[in-house]
Amino acid sequence: MTTNGQEILLFAGNSNPELAERIAKYLGRPLGQMICGRFSDGEVRVQVL
Repeated sequence: MTTNGQEILLFAGNSNPELAERIAKYLGRPLGQMICGRFSDGEVRVQVL
């Protein structure tokens, strides 16, 4: 799937992974790989692989 000549990349946080998978499947695109976690002070850490 492309838009404006660019490929769409899908990423999801960790609040509803089942919904994210269903949306990705509907669009025919894989979910991008990423790591979600928290720093010791509670801030969210996201690393896109």
